[in-house]
Amino acid sequence: MHQSFQKLLRSAFLIALLAICLPFSAHAAPPPMTMSIDADNPAFTQSGGSGGSDGPLGFMTGISKSGTMLGNMWGFRPFIGQYGMTLNVQETSEDLGNVSGGLHKGFEYDGLTQIDLQLDTQRAFGLYGGTFNLSALDIHGDNLSANNLGTLQTASGIEADRGPRLWEAWYQQKFLDQDRLDVKIGQQSLDQEFMVSNNANYFVNTMMGWAMVPSADLPGGGPAYPLSDIGIRVRARPVDGWTLMAGVFNGDPMGNNNNPDSQRADKYGTNFPL
Repeated sequence: MHQSFQKLLRSAFLIALLAICLPFSAHAAPPPMTMSIDADNPAFTQSGGSGGSDGPLGFMTGISKSGTMLGNMWGFRPFIGQYGMTLNVQETSEDLGNVSGGLHKGFEYDGLTQIDLQLDTQRAFGLYGGTFNLSALDIHGDNLSANNLGTLQTASGIEADRGPRLWEAWYQQKFLDQDRLDVKIGQQSLDQEFMVSNNANYFVNTMMGWAMVPSADLPGGGPAYPLSDIGIRVRARPVDGWTLMAGVFNGDPMGNNNNPDSQRADKYGTNFPL
């Protein structure tokens, strides 16, 4: 029995050592984005404050009624709003550090810019219930977990390889009365709808998002931030208070690439592997 226990300890040590040597860490969902409705606000569809004659500070007109930092963006928001499009830009910046332990002590800055463009098909050309979504990321700064901590569960949910990349590109269509069924197809990041709790968004640690188990088990960590993959998702609401979701997705965002770093294997998020 003593020898069996020693074998168990050795196996556990080898598994832990293998995990430490993996070239990727657990992914986590970035802060959620709420699409602005300024394009429907009369204060932002009038000529006043739309830019042009109002000069470089024209976006300030009516900004107190806006939920966005740059108001109507010199008239750009109401202009694209006429064609059913909504633009949202969100910046997250952090400065995290460790004063003891880890590989090194110190503080690191990391940031994430999220850009989301959506097209409402009803406002654009009269098709009810359709939404086109295109989103991109610009990841900047350094990585505290890789540089200082050496942990698998990253300290922040937005830590990733630096650089711009396409994130999601999908189409969603609603069906049935009261929109009780909708289907989404295209490039998707699973941590936006699966294996995530809305309450967990209050915390920054990656443990509150896409868990370490699928990150270790799936090729390249799976289609989760900052990665995504082709798939189809069906969501049904048979009765109020109950929602059922199911999906089929490509599980390898690297697309059989030999690069052990899944983010570098698809550096700009444009491989679309099947």
